[in-house]
Amino acid sequence: MSQDDNLNASIAHIMLCCVAGRGISRMHGRSFTDPGMHANFFIHGVLGFLHYQSRRFNNDFNAAYVVSYKATRYLALPCLMADLYRGNQNLSVIHLVSGLIPFTMALAGEENVQLGNLVIACNIISLCHYSIQNNREWEWYAAGAALFAYFLPPQMRGPKILYPLGLALMEYCAYRVFHIHYNTPTRRQPLAEKKRCKALDARIAGSRDRGMVPVDVAYDVTAKGQPSSLLTCIVDILNQTAIIHRIVKNEIERRTVGSRTKNVK
Repeated sequence: MSQDDNLNASIAHIMLCCVAGRGISRMHGRSFTDPGMHANFFIHGVLGFLHYQSRRFNNDFNAAYVVSYKATRYLALPCLMADLYRGNQNLSVIHLVSGLIPFTMALAGEENVQLGNLVIACNIISLCHYSIQNNREWEWYAAGAALFAYFLPPQMRGPKILYPLGLALMEYCAYRVFHIHYNTPTRRQPLAEKKRCKALDARIAGSRDRGMVPVDVAYDVTAKGQPSSLLTCIVDILNQTAIIHRIVKNEIERRTVGSRTKNVK
């Protein structure tokens, strides 16, 4: 890979850390998604940055990066599905085992790519089924992001930034699956809006009591209108990636010019 490709891949992994950090900030004690997806993606972002900048650190992070890559590929979706089906212990265990088997085989050096792809596809289909069954849109978005992250980069054999950016998109969608954002009603808001928010609070409390999906409600007192869409999420990720890329590139150019000046002196 060229130096620019390494730089772009490093920035994409930094972006993944930024998105995953939001999920880590709201970790639950009994959640599989927090260690299996949020923390997993954050660690992969850190190791990915170190891996693609290994020449600057004079260390080889390839072994750790490969293990992290397998973990993000085989454990993230099963952990997400295990939380979604927490009310059904059998389905929850099946999803967890479906991720542990290919991951364990990969660690043992006997990775079966076809089996791994089959497991990933089954979890994506299960996620779509859950979305249809419960009329939830962010599960659809998460399934699409997983399809993009896990199947598109290997087929394209193209830029290394696709995988971390796909994981970042999937991480954001998974975060929205478990966190509902809506505006805090004010005195001037209609009575129907206040009743809607109270009904939503009651439904969430009932879900927690029944051991269903752990939902964390965040009141957004500054945002106006409807919750952000998937398109807005993609635009935000791309904008932040461009900003980070520009900052890092300028810093590298500044250091390069400084080192050349010292050599001339």
